Amino acid sequence: MKYRTTVFITGMVMSLALGACTKPSAARTETAAQTETAARTETTAGQEQKELTEISAAYHPGLAALCVPGLGEAKGYFAEEGLKVNWVQFTAGPPEIAAMVSGDLQFGYIGHGAHTLCAQGQADVISLSHISNSEQVLVRKSSGIKTMEDLKGKKIVTQLGTSGEAILNLALERAGIGKNEVNIYAMDMAGAVSAFIAGQADAIASWDTHSVKIRNTVEEELAVLAQTSDFIDERSFPGSWVATPEYLEENRDVAVRFCRALNKVYQYRAGHMDETVEQSAKFGKLEIEKLQETRDSAVFYSADDLKKMIEDESLYDIYQSQLDGFIKDKKVDSGDVKDYVRVDIMKEALLAD
Repeated sequence: MKYRTTVFITGMVMSLALGACTKPSAARTETAAQTETAARTETTAGQEQKELTEISAAYHPGLAALCVPGLGEAKGYFAEEGLKVNWVQFTAGPPEIAAMVSGDLQFGYIGHGAHTLCAQGQADVISLSHISNSEQVLVRKSSGIKTMEDLKGKKIVTQLGTSGEAILNLALERAGIGKNEVNIYAMDMAGAVSAFIAGQADAIASWDTHSVKIRNTVEEELAVLAQTSDFIDERSFPGSWVATPEYLEENRDVAVRFCRALNKVYQYRAGHMDETVEQSAKFGKLEIEKLQETRDSAVFYSADDLKKMIEDESLYDIYQSQLDGFIKDKKVDSGDVKDYVRVDIMKEALLAD
């Protein structure tokens, strides 16, 4: 495979993301022990003071993940569970899992690609939020590229280890194109998007808000060569909330409370999508209209849906489909979804609702 890997960019992204945590105006991201010290909330006279457990959690700027801090903070769901969450924005799962391992984060949202790290034992899934439907391989119509076969010898940009790479692999395989027949340039998604917008790449494997930014910036018409829905019978693209096994072992109660708050978000989201978009845009300082364009980029689940999926074990099927794909793509050698999909924590949180 012809990979040109822009290593320093990924390092910069991780450094900037983690560095943002130490700015005075950003979230505190000290060690797990430090971030979980009790923080007293402000109260009015006559009210009993309530202690909140302080934690740090990572979210992504797309609607699918942004709705959790958006609704969760607006409705007070995390405070109801005795949690004060310092929200930190990331754009990819691998660097945030690295931050969890180092103790700078306790919880985080990850897209499809980063689940390989769960299969490798670095993180456990504690909640299923949705199935993604946003991954796409995009080209300019003026390029003359009409099919995946036309990408032979062309430059494609994406970030490795993400759902962008996953949709690209699926599309190339179905078209019978070897990776040695195309030029895949690996970089962080911000760099990939910039390269495509600048006309420095023939195609981009993207998703969610990255695709929206491209569409809103590139003046000419775009064409979709492949998208997630083309492979719905072959691969699941779940979006999950995760934590490290070590953290869960020592802080199970905090994890259950975090999941209870997530369940409240999911249940409210199911019947109030317009408000979900509004609160997400407000939290993320984004234009509501642009975020509205991505509301169909995922199949969202309610807490009631999760209960049924746990009962009939179809939740395991989603992650097994994903794992089978990882093994087929040689992203992992093996794995057992029952080792890292923590249904026990999900059940405890749901029973307490």
